[in-house]
Amino acid sequence: MNCATLPALSFGIFDHLDHAGGSLRQQYSDRLEIAAACDEAGFRAYHVAEHHGTPHGLAASPNLFLSAVAQRTRKLRLGPLVMLLNLYHPLRAFEEICMLDQLSDGRLDLGVGRGASPLELSFFGVSAAEAQDRYSEAAEIVLKAMETDTLTYNGRHFSLSDVPITLSPIQKPHPPLWYGAMRPETARWAAENSINIACVGKSNAIRAITDAYRAHWKTRPTQDMQLLGMVRIVVIAESDVEARALAAPAYAR
Repeated sequence: MNCATLPALSFGIFDHLDHAGGSLRQQYSDRLEIAAACDEAGFRAYHVAEHHGTPHGLAASPNLFLSAVAQRTRKLRLGPLVMLLNLYHPLRAFEEICMLDQLSDGRLDLGVGRGASPLELSFFGVSAAEAQDRYSEAAEIVLKAMETDTLTYNGRHFSLSDVPITLSPIQKPHPPLWYGAMRPETARWAAENSINIACVGKSNAIRAITDAYRAHWKTRPTQDMQLLGMVRIVVIAESDVEARALAAPAYAR
C-alpha cells in the first residue's frame, strides 16, 4: 500500500489492494477497516488503482469497492487512480462515476487514464496501438455527458445519438480530476486542463514533472493550483529490520 504526500502536507492512501496472502473476503474486509481508520485519522483521500490478472492489484472494479468505502466513512475523499476508461463503454463509465459521487455525498476524486500495461489491456481485446485514441474519445464523452441532458457523439471508436442523460454528479461540472503524470509533457497538459497529478519515481524525476506543472500554471489566470501528488511506499513497524521483513514477501509476490 502506498502513501501519497500532497502539497501543503496533505496525506492520502494510494492502494492497489495488492494480494496480502489470505482469502479475498478477508482482504476486502481488512482494507475497508483501513479506509475507515484513515477517515478517523484525518487523511485527505483514499485512492484505489485498477489492475487485472495480477496479484499486484485485486480491485478489478475500483468503483464497486469504493462504494463500500463511501458507506464506512464520513469525510474521506475517495476515487479510482485511475479508472481505465479503455475497459469501459464511456456511457457506462459516466453513469458509474455519477453514482459514486452521489453515494459518497460529493467526495469523489476522479482519476482517469488509458492503462499503463499493454498486457492487461490485451486481456480485453484493446491493442496498445489504439489505446490512446480510444481513451481520448472515452474521456471526452464522459466529460461531455456531465454538461448535457442529451448526448450525441460521433468518433472513430464510439458513436452515440440522442442518448438521454438521467444521472448527474453532485460536484459540478464534474468531480475533481486526477491523472498519473510520468513525464513533464504530461504535467503541462494536466496544468492546462486544471487536473491534479500523482507522480511515481525518484525525487529528481518527480521534481522535473512538478516544475513543468508549476511553470505552465503561471501562464494561466490566477486561481489556486491543483494538487501535485508524490507517491511513496511506507511500511510501519517497531524497527527498520521488522519493516523490511514485513515488506519483503509483498515484493516477492
